[in-house]
Amino acid sequence: MENNSKEIFNLLKKIKKYLNVEFYKFNIISSGLVYFSPFGQNISFGLMKSWIKKKKIVLINFFIKEIYSLINFYEYQMLYSNNDKQKYKKMIITWGTKKNFDNEGIFYDNYFNTDSNILKDTLWLVIYSDKNINLKINDNIILYVKKNKNYFSNIIYIFKTFVFHFYSFNKILNLLSWQYLYSIKLIENIKTILFGDLKLVLLPYEGQPFQTFLIDYLRRNKKDISVLGFIHSYPSLPSHLIKRKVVPDKIIVSCKDQVYSLKKYFFWNSNDIKYMNSARFIKKEKISMNNKIYLPINFNSVEKLSEFFSNLVDKLNQVNFKNFEVKNHPHSLNSKKHQKLITNINKKMFEVSNRNLEKKNENFSIFIGSTGSIIEALDNEISIYHIFEDEIFESYDSMLWPSISSSILERNIFRYDKKNNQDLINLGNENTVFSYFQNL
Repeated sequence: MENNSKEIFNLLKKIKKYLNVEFYKFNIISSGLVYFSPFGQNISFGLMKSWIKKKKIVLINFFIKEIYSLINFYEYQMLYSNNDKQKYKKMIITWGTKKNFDNEGIFYDNYFNTDSNILKDTLWLVIYSDKNINLKINDNIILYVKKNKNYFSNIIYIFKTFVFHFYSFNKILNLLSWQYLYSIKLIENIKTILFGDLKLVLLPYEGQPFQTFLIDYLRRNKKDISVLGFIHSYPSLPSHLIKRKVVPDKIIVSCKDQVYSLKKYFFWNSNDIKYMNSARFIKKEKISMNNKIYLPINFNSVEKLSEFFSNLVDKLNQVNFKNFEVKNHPHSLNSKKHQKLITNINKKMFEVSNRNLEKKNENFSIFIGSTGSIIEALDNEISIYHIFEDEIFESYDSMLWPSISSSILERNIFRYDKKNNQDLINLGNENTVFSYFQNL
């Protein structure tokens, strides 16, 4: 694991250097290439992989996928009751689907555990991901929704980018990302809104390019505005949270290990961070996370993960898996490769279902792939076996997570336990979001 820590440390230094030197000279606010997301098939992930593997072909492969995404890029529009929002002094920028709305047009937010009716004096900008936009919305809500695809316009944009920036392939990589175009379109749409007295913006912060563009736009047009970012998840390597030129004025962090690593390795200062209760994870009756097998939103190889799972089951030869339940990711319920992996997992568990029937199961669960839920599960006082495809981007390293004890079962399987009985997440309640507004 020492080599893993060294790789992570060198990667973070390289990201910081790229942001401050290479990217800075392009005079671009942000792009998909500098998102540096450790999860998902995005071009910034491809750049990091190319650095680690020292193979530019890796980045080229991701770039080709990016071009395909650009060709299929949607047009977007704002939906609201009227565009005069000058009376609102506070705004929350968040994500949502039709399931987050009730019949009265009230929006319930999963990140802050509150709704638009409770915070009537707050304007809500909801990045809406459903195709169905036939719904009622309250006056204090703005929806940003997909319209339709414009293949011709998208191809023209790609062509012009190549022609006007042929001298710099690096700049082309930055401009030809769907997240860059998405950010530009969002700013064009938000210019139609009259904000007036807006003083404070709160958002679940992920370092996404559109968030960087929005923060920059609001600051240039509202000199006295304050932006607060809530760190709502706990991925193993939050490379997307590395501090850059345009960031929120303060970030709220609810995990001491994250505070430690953000200051020591991600270039944030103590004055940048407010350690507070989590609005997303609240004190309530705990849901059992024991004896479960959790699947990620995405992964590469069904065959490899099936093999790793089989190896783990064989190593845990004193455990009866009869009562284990496979939990698919809610956004991947219709994924064929997820269904295939579930079938393979259930088949292996059935093969060993009669072993050691007199022995109780251990207090553990199994997580597969990239996920932030491991931290939540450890706070449920269970041990974790983690199966992964990429050690650098998916496994939890003690350099960034000093409160977690990890041991290697084999190359792609780790076990995690907490080093002490203290909670990793500082739990909040239904009213925690109000303290965010009060303590900027």
